[in-house]
Amino acid sequence: MKDQIKVSKFHITAPGDASVGIFPSMWTIEPEMYFEDEEELNTFRADLQSLFENYSGEKVFVQTEEELIEEEKHLQVIAEQSEELLNEMNDSEFIDIILNRNDDMD
Repeated sequence: MKDQIKVSKFHITAPGDASVGIFPSMWTIEPEMYFEDEEELNTFRADLQSLFENYSGEKVFVQTEEELIEEEKHLQVIAEQSEELLNEMNDSEFIDIILNRNDDMD
């Protein structure tokens, strides 16, 4: 028997637009679910997205708990590497980088 894909939670997010009074909304679907393969998972995800877009009236994003955990790990690695690089730089190198970026934006 093939391994199933376990999803402990689904997180549904509607980002909203606070500048016009539409605030973000979040929903969580529990308990854990099991899927036979990626196709079944993606079909279920698309159905959830469609359901919540109809409910909320705006675009929503659907992520699994496992995807959020993995994303958080990647962001942590990036933050640690950035901090290491900044610590290795002296002030003049940092200023040069900032000035060069500003020149590139012109």
